[in-house]
Amino acid sequence: MRQVLLIDDDELFCEFVTDAAELVGVSVVALDNGNKIQEYDAHQFEHILLDLTVPGADGIQLLRYLKNKEYQGKVSIASGCEQAVLTSAHQLGENYGLSMTQPLSKPFPLESLLNLLRDSGQATSLSKNVSQLDVEDDSDSDLLPALTAAIENDEIKVYFQPRFDLNSKRLLGVEALARWILDDGQFIPPSIFIPLAEENDLIEALTKSVVEQVLPQMAEWNRKGIRIQASFNFSAKSLHELDFPDYLSTLAEQYGLLPQQIVVELTESALVDDIASSMEILTRIRMKGFGLSIDDFGTGYSSVQQLQNIPFNELKIDRSFVSNFETKLQARTIIESTIEMAHKLGILVIAEGIENQAAIDYLKSVGCDQGQGFYYAKPMSAEEFAKWIKVNPSYFGEEQVLDNEFVIAAVDDDIDFIELLSDLLSEEFNFKPYTNAQQFLEQFPQIKPDIVLLDVNMPSINGYKVCQQIRETDVKDLSVIFISGADNKEQRLKAFSAGGDDFIAKPISVGELLAKLRNLRKFQESKENLFEQEAMARDMAFQSMTEASQYGSILRFFKDSFQCRNQSQLVTLFYQLMADLQLSACIQLRTATKKYSFRSPNQQCSPMEENLFEMLSDSGRLYHFKSRTMVNDKHVSMLIKNMPVEDEVTYGRYNDLIAALIEGLESKWSELLKDDSTSELVINIDQVLMSLRGKFDQFEKETHDVIDMLILDVRSSLHVLDLSEEQENYLIDMIEKGVERVMKLGDAGREIEDDFSHIIEQFKTTYD
Repeated sequence: MRQVLLIDDDELFCEFVTDAAELVGVSVVALDNGNKIQEYDAHQFEHILLDLTVPGADGIQLLRYLKNKEYQGKVSIASGCEQAVLTSAHQLGENYGLSMTQPLSKPFPLESLLNLLRDSGQATSLSKNVSQLDVEDDSDSDLLPALTAAIENDEIKVYFQPRFDLNSKRLLGVEALARWILDDGQFIPPSIFIPLAEENDLIEALTKSVVEQVLPQMAEWNRKGIRIQASFNFSAKSLHELDFPDYLSTLAEQYGLLPQQIVVELTESALVDDIASSMEILTRIRMKGFGLSIDDFGTGYSSVQQLQNIPFNELKIDRSFVSNFETKLQARTIIESTIEMAHKLGILVIAEGIENQAAIDYLKSVGCDQGQGFYYAKPMSAEEFAKWIKVNPSYFGEEQVLDNEFVIAAVDDDIDFIELLSDLLSEEFNFKPYTNAQQFLEQFPQIKPDIVLLDVNMPSINGYKVCQQIRETDVKDLSVIFISGADNKEQRLKAFSAGGDDFIAKPISVGELLAKLRNLRKFQESKENLFEQEAMARDMAFQSMTEASQYGSILRFFKDSFQCRNQSQLVTLFYQLMADLQLSACIQLRTATKKYSFRSPNQQCSPMEENLFEMLSDSGRLYHFKSRTMVNDKHVSMLIKNMPVEDEVTYGRYNDLIAALIEGLESKWSELLKDDSTSELVINIDQVLMSLRGKFDQFEKETHDVIDMLILDVRSSLHVLDLSEEQENYLIDMIEKGVERVMKLGDAGREIEDDFSHIIEQFKTTYD
């Protein structure tokens, strides 16, 4: 690999030269101090680039050093010194006998550096290669009359190369390219006839010839609903034409074109010559609303420092970097850093020279916005482009095939804010700016905006009144977004009361505003689809409401069943549910000894229905036969007579409902059976206690009678027994004690009876 020695203390410039050298297969050794040259053998380098003001040994001293070393390679001066100093240093080098090349005055374009680094065969300019024309070195003079005539007769035609959104693959615009084809079919490359036009004061006429072909063609596309941008190249030699922005604006208005549809491209090398003139004309171009693109970005040393001075809104990465991204790390570094820098500056990035899918995938991965190249389409004449559009409908998004544009109107008396909105929105929307609210109201019926951005505080009439008026006269869907410097609850309430849809406070968030507008645009553009979706949504909502109603009926049944105290109440509640579900049904409730079958709350089942319950009691939880379904559980069965078998979804839902219902019925009926058993048990115990109480009363009475008779009999018989008084008293005492024990046993029985009664009363209280 050839080696070049670079002596310069400017780190950015060293990176610039190193990256450029890599593109042409040259390695660079960079020194930041002139004294360091003594550490190397100068003869190992075939080319030395040096800065005149480098630290240590300066450029003049280095020239003398190279003379003393009898250096035979090329020597180039690249410096920011004034031209007179460069010329003197160059002459000094030649006087020393060094092989000096033309000095480069910083900043300079990449192409100048590349030509310097290439071999002499590679550096031969295309403009001097006349083999295509089969003429000698004086071919320029032979071509000049033909070029003059071609421009006058509009023989130089415009070809269009499409430009796409890398993510959506949607066609966004075209680049207009001048093409000159002679009568015999011979192609004259732009690299020959454009410099020739520039050198002979024909470039202004050529530029206008191109513009006056492009704009009518765009107007025709607009009429066909193909609303895209078109860009054309603006020569460095035209930067003195200060009336060009006015000329372009007048022509755009004549053809009914939006300024945002037109982009002026300028190669960055053109910026080097006359910065003041460049800034004046390019700023006026942007002020008129036209796009401004820096072409072949990265091929000139001046690029970065000019981006902050000139209002570019897009830049194009040169094809030399795109074609080398797979093999050259430097190319990838330049691409990625350019995209990052541009996006931070709010500049759109377009990649040129895309020739394969790998390039697209890479560019998408690093955030590049748009691209063009032969992979998508070659440059085409207007006729070829029309055919290409016809056979490639997939490249068009909805926005381009709709008859009506998406219109956003902004009404604000703040001119600076309107200008900001114009720059932000004009490229993506049909933007209508107004600084006078009354003018907007007068033109409202004609422009028919989809969205209106309204300032709250304006002279003569405020935004709230404007909103109220357009709401009264509007004949289509319209969204109104209020924008105000005052953000408080009162302002927002007034905005919504006036009919506003949203409210954004100043200073606006660009991301928030764009997100809201894009969402609204998507809604408007898909209206027809939304109508269909609305109908579907209504059907789904009705279905959901029906389902919710049915599930609600089931839940209500379960809730109300808690209050059921007997079979009759449960059966009545069941048939209320069947009526809600529009089902015809029979139900059978079973106990251990009986079966109760109903076809309505007050009607017993027919013998046939009774027979079906008997036959299908062992057929499983669900048994389907045609439109009928038998549902079984241990103590409950129900027969549904009109299941909706014609609708699979509804049929499945009803199966789920009745499966849940049978479980609830089984649980409640089992609960009622237990309640009945408990009630019967309480009654039986109560009866037993009453019987026992009667027997105790009878026993007590009879016992008292027996005791009384016994005492009387004993007393009456004492004189017959001839007992002593002591014996008589003993016998009477013994009898009285026996009677007392009998009485105590009776009292104990009463206590047992009272205990049983108390237990039964507590049980009744708890149960009730």
